Amino acid sequence: MCEVLDVSGLHLKEFQDIIPSHSNSNLQQLDFVGIDIENLPSSIGNLHKLVSLSFGVCRKLKSLPGSICSLQHLRFLYLSSCGIKELPEDIGLLECLELLDLSSTEVKHLPDSICKLKHLKILDLSFCKVCRLPEEFGQIDSLNRLDLRFCKIRDIPPSICKLKHLKELDLSGCSELEKLPENLGDWECLNTLIVIYTKIREVPSSICKLKHLKTLDLFGCSKLEKLPENLGDLDSLNKLRVTNAKIRDVPSSICKLKHLRELNLSECYELENLPENLGDLECLEELDLTDTSISHLPHSISLLKGLKIIGHEKSIDPERKNTNIEPTTADALMNECQPLDFNEQMVDQASMTRHTGAKISNRLRNMLKFISPIS
Repeated sequence: MCEVLDVSGLHLKEFQDIIPSHSNSNLQQLDFVGIDIENLPSSIGNLHKLVSLSFGVCRKLKSLPGSICSLQHLRFLYLSSCGIKELPEDIGLLECLELLDLSSTEVKHLPDSICKLKHLKILDLSFCKVCRLPEEFGQIDSLNRLDLRFCKIRDIPPSICKLKHLKELDLSGCSELEKLPENLGDWECLNTLIVIYTKIREVPSSICKLKHLKTLDLFGCSKLEKLPENLGDLDSLNKLRVTNAKIRDVPSSICKLKHLRELNLSECYELENLPENLGDLECLEELDLTDTSISHLPHSISLLKGLKIIGHEKSIDPERKNTNIEPTTADALMNECQPLDFNEQMVDQASMTRHTGAKISNRLRNMLKFISPIS
């Protein structure tokens, strides 16, 4: 029988008495979300059957006792928005851990032992103060989702490319990050790569080996100067956003992306031309050319009857008599420009949806889709 103890939201400062001093408790889930607890008793390490432990939004909680590393069956550890500044050095002893949520914490340093978490599938470091990843980070064999949004990291260790099961990597808002790993093409399972608002100047050519990549988001990468020539080798790509970049052209190979549905090139002010065979993008549904220097649409675009083009009319000087727009594209042009419907709104780091017992938040549901449920 799975036992659950949820005291979320209560005004507790201590809970020494409700944690048994012996190890025969059947407690599997313990939720202390949004309480005023300042210290955890070492007896928490006696809950040997514990599977899920939550201390989200416990802002006065500054540290975890080392005894927590004795929880050999712990699979889920939620510490989002709590006040901890460091993890126990022996965190790697939690050999069953599958999910570690450190989002919006004050944690600056990850112990090297974290690389021993062979079953860790989800690591959320978004909005925390981590500025570097351990050199042997690639040893976390099972990791398939890594969230580094708005971290302070400046570089990524090369070993990260050993993560053969990585499916999602989010580097949004890592404003100090200047380059991506050269061998990122080794992420053979990767389907989502988000690099919004970073300082990268180029995308390694090895990215073209990612046959399962569906989303490549380079929104707001203002230093980006060029795209890989073989970008068209990304067979599964259906969403490509390259905005506010310094690119002057788009590689012609992009026309081989048979599954591409959304292409956003807005605010690429120096971009003047599109590939002539753009009409080969048979699945393309939306093309955003807002604030580019493109004045001529390729003739082949007339083949894309259902295409919605955003921002093209605004990019043409209304005083010019000859806009070089082919008449055959007139049915594809929008009568009225509409703003792009952004789905990636920046996360308010102060917000925290409570996840207690059976009422797990939507955010956690999205995280938990990567891992099996508590049995």
